[in-house]
Amino acid sequence: MLSTNLIRAASYPRVQFTAIVNVHSGPGEGALPNAEYSHAIKTLNSFANIRTVGYVATTWCTRNLSLVLDEVAAYSFWGEYDESIAIDGIFVDETPTQYTPDYASYLQTIAKAIHESEGLRDGYIGKATISSRHRVPCRAPRKHEPYRVLPLHLFILLSWMVLQRQLTAIHYETDNMRAGI
Repeated sequence: MLSTNLIRAASYPRVQFTAIVNVHSGPGEGALPNAEYSHAIKTLNSFANIRTVGYVATTWCTRNLSLVLDEVAAYSFWGEYDESIAIDGIFVDETPTQYTPDYASYLQTIAKAIHESEGLRDGYIGKATISSRHRVPCRAPRKHEPYRVLPLHLFILLSWMVLQRQLTAIHYETDNMRAGI
């Protein structure tokens, strides 16, 4: 499966791909990924059009927050230990669909931990430019223009929508290739 997707990434260098790294419903048991995962992450990171994100489940904001933060820290440690296996960000899964102040606080705590993680690669989530309200930039600023920011829950929703669009495009391209179009 990995080699098929790498061929697609190489064949379509202008298409941006997001690879979700999920060793074992998160970063796995050890401090570092095993040799196979390390090799795969290094390979994925060698492509300019692939960004790697670590999978973290929140179980709809009911999972123990300390466990979630430990997983964010584990992914960050990978990059601190070896830059070649550093990932670009964190995919926060199983987030609630309705707003409550408790959910917002829970997710903001996770966002703060992600943005302060030293081992994540710079550039994807704009962690160096986060405002005091733990929001993420929605685009790079133009000259003499401050960053415009999105609340974390909108960023997660938009990221999911972009991911779905990318997956749909991949399936569409794959179907067209099979049909010879």
